[in-house]
Amino acid sequence: MCDLANRADTPICRTYATWSPNIKLGFWYQLGQWMEDGTVALSPTATSSLQMPLLYCK
Repeated sequence: MCDLANRADTPICRTYATWSPNIKLGFWYQLGQWMEDGTVALSPTATSSLQMPLLYCK
C-alpha cells in the first residue's frame, strides 16, 4: 500500500497501473474491508484534512 501511495517503481505498482478504474475501485473497496476486520493495520493518527485513517507504512 505504501508503494502505491508513494508511486514506487515496483512490479505490484506497475500491475496496478494497468488496471481499469473499476478494478481499482474493487481493490480499494476490498482494502477497506480488510481495514475494518483488522487485516490491514491503520495509522495510529489520522490527519484532520483527510478525515479518514491512513495506512501505516513501515
